[in-house]
Amino acid sequence: MGLKKTLLNTRFKCIINLFQHCNLKSSDTFIVSYPKSGSTWLRFVLFEIINDTPSSFEEVNSKIPTVGKHFNKDLRTKHGRFIKTHEPYRNTYKKAIYLVRDVRDIIISEFNYNKKIRAINKEFLFDDFFELFINSSVNRYGNYYNHVNTWLQASKNKEANILFIRFEDLKSEPLKEFKKINSFLNIDQTDAFLTKKIENNTLNKMKEKETKTTDKKMLKTDRSIPFVRNGKTGGWEDLYSDEQLKIIDDKFGDIISHFNY
Repeated sequence: MGLKKTLLNTRFKCIINLFQHCNLKSSDTFIVSYPKSGSTWLRFVLFEIINDTPSSFEEVNSKIPTVGKHFNKDLRTKHGRFIKTHEPYRNTYKKAIYLVRDVRDIIISEFNYNKKIRAINKEFLFDDFFELFINSSVNRYGNYYNHVNTWLQASKNKEANILFIRFEDLKSEPLKEFKKINSFLNIDQTDAFLTKKIENNTLNKMKEKETKTTDKKMLKTDRSIPFVRNGKTGGWEDLYSDEQLKIIDDKFGDIISHFNY
């Protein structure tokens, strides 16, 4: 584990976060999600919409970087700067697209991703991971409920201009949802243009881009476990026990209800 990653799981996190959030502008647009909610695909399509050039892991991670990696980079486009974040809401975020996903699918995706980055071994049991997700956190961004709720409250209190997009809707009706994003960002592209960019980043094409990537961070992970999975929705239905589903409902029920899951 790298030094920064280690420190981000300690009391030094707040200090590091302050540094990572320097040099931001009120005009920046943030691409936000709790981890494993599908923001990679959103960024790939968005990259092509705002730049009209082919997307790749290298280009997208460079031009729409994670907050803290935006220093000394020219992120300017004619539509402004775009920065990815998995952080809970903070008052430096004035405009954002928040991609929300059913927590029951996120837990599964987080489980596989943590194996990929070797945070847990391949023999680690899903039921044990489930307990970690529910009772603490499986990443440095905190609890799913608290994360989503900070952004909902910021929107309710009009602290920021936030567009909420459901990952499930983005998958089932991508043109409709990217038209919302198109309008939110005042980009004014045609349906044909948006459709082309969506088609450039289908699941199979995203998987192909993963096999060709030279991104150092991705190359350090377990390549036998894909980063681009199937983005399946409702994959949880045959996995959870009745008891686990009740725990999820007790813990996250109002978020699930708010977004009509």
